Amino acid sequence: KSRNDFWPSVSIFSRQVETFILMLDKYSGSDKELCNGDSPIDQEAIIRSFNRILDTGEKIVLLNSYQGVPIRFTATIIKTMSDTILVKANSVQLTAALLQQDVFILQNEIIEHDLHASAKLYQQKQFNLLQLSNFKALDRRVVVRHAVRVYPKINTLLALSFMDGKPLGEGTLMDISLGGIAILVNEPLSIKEGQNIQMHFNASLLGISQTVNGTLIFISMYNKGYRYHFKLLANTQQEKVIGAYISQREKEIIKSLREYLI
Repeated sequence: KSRNDFWPSVSIFSRQVETFILMLDKYSGSDKELCNGDSPIDQEAIIRSFNRILDTGEKIVLLNSYQGVPIRFTATIIKTMSDTILVKANSVQLTAALLQQDVFILQNEIIEHDLHASAKLYQQKQFNLLQLSNFKALDRRVVVRHAVRVYPKINTLLALSFMDGKPLGEGTLMDISLGGIAILVNEPLSIKEGQNIQMHFNASLLGISQTVNGTLIFISMYNKGYRYHFKLLANTQQEKVIGAYISQREKEIIKSLREYLI
């Protein structure tokens, strides 16, 4: 199958679900719906599980979230070693995993937990393989939502205000979906969970200026700042504008990943 044949699958899947991954807490901020950490796992035991999969000829399912767009394909275990495995993966998955230097292995009948693994390139004759190691068990299943979440192409500041129009501050847009938005600020905002505010989008992002209401869902730490997670309370017209931006941004993200194909 050619590389181009895989892209409809990526596009269809990414339009159906948005995947928030636990380990992003360490790399790009956390999600409250996910647990707060990962658990040590007996490396010998998990290698034995991979050996069982290898012996039965079953496949594993790999998952990456590239700039918010989920990349998920089946993969074949080629070889197991004392603490690593070699995996033949779809070229799109391989590229995403190498760019991020990690990948998630989803739970199946043999693997009891979703796993996080470090990933690097292993070249075997004419094949490029993923070498996976440093396996960690996630405390909860990978969470899937029904909306695509994308990262903005350029650094974008949003002005924030209380519902009466009084200025609240400003924050950097981290990611956005039809269901929610994450904003990064350096100093805490004087709002509480459950409180509604107004977010002012400029025309450079959405093509038209928009003021959208949102409800603060929770706050998480991000590097030396604070990441505020809001549920968007957009009206029908605003949803169309935001949806068009997300769709266009998703295409750009997939195109950028395609350019990196190994």
